[in-house]
Amino acid sequence: MDDFEALISSLGEHSVDYIGKDNLRQLAVFGDPGNLSARIEICLEENSWAEQTRAIDRMLELRRMFLDEISIDYAFLNEDSCSSTVAERSDYSLV
Repeated sequence: MDDFEALISSLGEHSVDYIGKDNLRQLAVFGDPGNLSARIEICLEENSWAEQTRAIDRMLELRRMFLDEISIDYAFLNEDSCSSTVAERSDYSLV
């Protein structure tokens, strides 16, 4: 595992911890080592506005933690968009 792969793995694990495994249906991280960025796709167990707001607050904390290491973008997926196929193609996944 190289440094970037370790960074993506750490980002994924921290994302799961910060949002809460019980609150997630799926989380996938796609890393781009060329521009030191990552996209996190989040599928919440309960995709309500209140749960998204709580997850956004946690993602803001996570961004601050990784600020000097990687650029982070994230998106919430609805349950129809969550699929194990997408997660399998990611660099880190919780399914």
